[in-house]
Amino acid sequence: MCYPNVLARDSVIMDKIKLCKDMIIDGHAPGLSGDDLRSYIEAGVMTDHECTTYEEAKEKCQAGMKILVREGSAARNVTPIISGLVKEPEHAIDYMFCTDDKHLDTIEEEGHICYNIKKSIALGLNAIKAIAMATCHVADFYGINQTG
Repeated sequence: MCYPNVLARDSVIMDKIKLCKDMIIDGHAPGLSGDDLRSYIEAGVMTDHECTTYEEAKEKCQAGMKILVREGSAARNVTPIISGLVKEPEHAIDYMFCTDDKHLDTIEEEGHICYNIKKSIALGLNAIKAIAMATCHVADFYGINQTG
């Protein structure tokens, strides 16, 4: 989770990444871009759920990351990211939905991933793309092939 340690090539974190070399390595890289972003990805990190703008998400996708579009109780990023994706839907294959720190009362009130789907469709994203971001994109990326 501590991207500065990854960028500094801290031996403890690099040993952890090395242990996971044949696994999906999820990241936390708020605002990371340019050479630092490329260095982070070269270390082995594959995803990010910290994007707050479409431009940030797009740069990370173009650098090789998959983006988990987060909608939690505090951090709500579906609107800014999906609004950009509506204009450039050809990039949707690199996006998935997640909830991060979504409180139980918020889940009870809004729903979970289904909320992200409905909100994205309301923002103008093609329904099939929205559903794919919640299902087959996730299953393909994480290798969840034996689950309905």
